[in-house]
Amino acid sequence: MSRMQSSKTCIVCGVTDVSVQREHILPRLFGGTNDPSNIAFVCANCNAAMADFPLERHFVQYLTSLLEKSPLFKNVKAEARVPGTSFRADIIAERVDTGEKLIIECKRWSVMNEIRLKDALAQLQDYLAASGVKQGVIAFPGYVDQHTASQLSHKRIDLWDLQKIAAQFRAQIAQVEDKYFKAIFQNSETRRSIEDDLIQQLGDCPVGTPGWLQYQKLVGRILSYLFCPPLNAPLYEHSDFSSINRRDFIFPNYASEGFWCFLQRRYSADYIVVDAKNAKGKIQKSHILQVANYLKEHGVGRFGMVLCRQGPDRGAIATLREQWVLHGKLIIVLTHRDIEDMLLAKAASGDPSSVIGAHIQRFRLSM
Repeated sequence: MSRMQSSKTCIVCGVTDVSVQREHILPRLFGGTNDPSNIAFVCANCNAAMADFPLERHFVQYLTSLLEKSPLFKNVKAEARVPGTSFRADIIAERVDTGEKLIIECKRWSVMNEIRLKDALAQLQDYLAASGVKQGVIAFPGYVDQHTASQLSHKRIDLWDLQKIAAQFRAQIAQVEDKYFKAIFQNSETRRSIEDDLIQQLGDCPVGTPGWLQYQKLVGRILSYLFCPPLNAPLYEHSDFSSINRRDFIFPNYASEGFWCFLQRRYSADYIVVDAKNAKGKIQKSHILQVANYLKEHGVGRFGMVLCRQGPDRGAIATLREQWVLHGKLIIVLTHRDIEDMLLAKAASGDPSSVIGAHIQRFRLSM
């Protein structure tokens, strides 16, 4: 648990005389202790940037060490200048057998969604075009869904995700002393069993009315698996005082830190209201209003989520914006792929709530 202190210096950016948070360098999940050597003080800005631990430069340093120790690569350079440009790539290396040069773009994410992939691809392709280097690599300590992975299959971009790095550098991972990444990569083969099973069940669930109850129960199990704790176990099909407004799930939110604590303070989200919609098409205005009618400042709060297959239609999008602007009610719509991304983030020891946070950020910045 982080604790606020004052008159300290942020270990990340160096800012002084600000309130800082006491954080574990190596999370306790991976064996980190409360020993002073494992404690760092970071300011609020840097703490937010570190939410999807680890820092990017940490991963660049680690992957560089793996490449340097591998007999398959040579001339490994971190923060190297891209030939013929003023750009600096995360890593440039050569294959020993072919002499082929690689430009490696590293990302810290635990899951690679379509938006993140688009940005990473654009940057890497700029490097390749400017330098004449033919082979690019996107490397990150997480997973991609099948749709995102298929987008790379016809490009000259190699994807090094958690699973591929673990297989390609198995011997080097055992040699390099880094408790955080060693714990992640050495357990990558066994960790995904639960997440893969839930993703498979989600794909097998019939779409539409025949599968609505199965889908509702599955969404409840998935959210409970991802977020309880810090959220409490859900209340199922709970109605308000009028008995008119009934929602599929309500998760009591007593979190004292992190993402859910932020939602509690910013949106009065003492309870997280969730509806599961197994519609074949996009959800409509009426579905948003069903959730909005349940959200009350002095009741459950002003934050809700709708989980569905394909997202909102134009009318529903307009209603989402209207509810926020006119009534201060924030409702986020998560799709099948978002659910899969959250499970993949969990499998990679990342933060599945970062998927929800990204939706909130895009929505607020679009206003």
